[in-house]
Amino acid sequence: MHVPGTSEGMTGMRAGLLAVLLGAGLLYLWGLGSVGFQDPDEGMYAEISREMLASGDWVVPTFNGVPYIEKPPLMYWLTAGTFAALGLSEFSARLWKVIPVLAAVAVTGALGRCLFSVRVGLLAAGILATTMGAYLFSRITVMDPLLLLGIALAAYGIVRAGERSAGHCLWARLCFWGGITIGVMSKGLPGIAFPLLLLALWAVTRRDGGAARMLLTWHGALGALLAILPWHMLVARRVPGFFQFYVLDNQLLRFVGTRAYVEDGQGLGALAFLLVTGWALFPWTPPLAAVVTAAVKGEISDGRQWFLLGWVGAAVGISLASSFRLEYYALPAFPAAALSVAALVCRAEEASMPGPAGGHPGRASRDALWFWSLVALAGGILYCLGVLWIWQAGLLTPTSIVQGLSVWSTNYRVILEYGLPLPPVSPGRYAVVLLGGGILWVLGFGAAVWRLHAGRVLAATAAIACVGVGLCFAAGVVLREVGPHHSLQPLAERLIAILQPGDAILHERGLEKGGGLLFYLRRPVLVLNGTRGDLEFGSTLPGTGDRFIDTRRFQEIWGGRGRAFLVTDLPPERSAIARLPVDARVPLASTGTRWLYANQPVN
Repeated sequence: MHVPGTSEGMTGMRAGLLAVLLGAGLLYLWGLGSVGFQDPDEGMYAEISREMLASGDWVVPTFNGVPYIEKPPLMYWLTAGTFAALGLSEFSARLWKVIPVLAAVAVTGALGRCLFSVRVGLLAAGILATTMGAYLFSRITVMDPLLLLGIALAAYGIVRAGERSAGHCLWARLCFWGGITIGVMSKGLPGIAFPLLLLALWAVTRRDGGAARMLLTWHGALGALLAILPWHMLVARRVPGFFQFYVLDNQLLRFVGTRAYVEDGQGLGALAFLLVTGWALFPWTPPLAAVVTAAVKGEISDGRQWFLLGWVGAAVGISLASSFRLEYYALPAFPAAALSVAALVCRAEEASMPGPAGGHPGRASRDALWFWSLVALAGGILYCLGVLWIWQAGLLTPTSIVQGLSVWSTNYRVILEYGLPLPPVSPGRYAVVLLGGGILWVLGFGAAVWRLHAGRVLAATAAIACVGVGLCFAAGVVLREVGPHHSLQPLAERLIAILQPGDAILHERGLEKGGGLLFYLRRPVLVLNGTRGDLEFGSTLPGTGDRFIDTRRFQEIWGGRGRAFLVTDLPPERSAIARLPVDARVPLASTGTRWLYANQPVN
């Protein structure tokens, strides 16, 4: 491996990284806009960006015309800009989830080159791009891909500062404080807390505080504040109680589980979160286990590797310490995990090269990589046998499928919590997808074990990468199969065909569960019994009360002369519609998790 800070094959680095990004771009953009928005949440974030573009108000984000300040605005700004350039579509809304992930892939490659070598950088970029979680979490509208990019950029600034070259000083500060700015403006306090933690980790693991002295300057902090503070101050002037809600309740008290505005979402338990994180890092979880094994055995003495392992541990540990955690909260750990695995692979490859007789420090890495690949192969075989047994025993039912998917997505946890109808997934077709992924798993790790036994470490790594690409495609197929079940697009299209001026549209319960409806209709709705949820704070602000109604007001509207339509995610017997006479509720359509009613027959 080369010494950090030397210039090694920059032309080859750029060409190789471009090839990785082109391949990853084809994978990540495939079918990006083929499925309607997955509610809850995804349609809401797209609608906020649409309202921002339509109103021209780029300061206070609104949802259904109600201020929504739970998240900073960077993602809304970027998405609104994409809407202006490319038009309103699911593809445009999701594009700014893919772009940050691809950018993080590039930054990870640059980090690998600075820390170790060009080869490590290219391998790390390819590893991150073929990780299941990076692919899956770029398919939904969340803020975390931007946080991932911000943390990766800040880490790159730390490493460049650690090189102590005068020419690197300005670039290191720009990356560090620029990364913090991106993180804060996309996710809030984690955007600054985590980079500062990484800076402390660097000082401890490298036994050097020079990077901190170079980066923690008043002009660097001032530049970040000039980028971060204006939006916060402008919103504080226009929205009463902004700082108390946004900083204290939404970020600090939320972390410890004592916030005043209770979330209606379903988080993961600690064990479930660890399992999901392991699956999200697949197929690189076994090689990462080899890195941890080497560290536990004392075979890693390099401060760079300990910095990366500390990075992974911090990201996972902070999520575990939080009172509320979702499946993508460990995403900031992914660049460090990819870099750790890439460094292990290169160390193992060096041990396989012809050289003088005697032991090589990389042989322990190669042996650990072979062992954990063998474990993964055995796990793949057991997985395939388990799928076959569950399928043949009749245990692969819609309920068991949703229980499995609920670990990956809050959509399915909502289905189970409220006893909603299950997605129309054929157990047979789903078994074929599961079994196909398992066979790919077995073949890929079988090839990896075979190649590692022959000393062909890079060939084994390529086989594992093929598993990642194949599983990403399989995950994309599953998303396209079950996606329509969670989208309000079919109901919106039915409404668009029959709506007339003056018709009343009502949505029952928290509107975050139906944000896609507003995006497709391009008009506001009345929220029935829905102040609890993401708009709870906004509903208390002056001038927003007329958007929220109770059951009594609903009955008055429904019994009036005008036409009214209700969209609900509650089954008929649990909905406010059950309080109306049977002849006063006309069912029009259903997606399985949403129902559409009218108060009078519709031609």
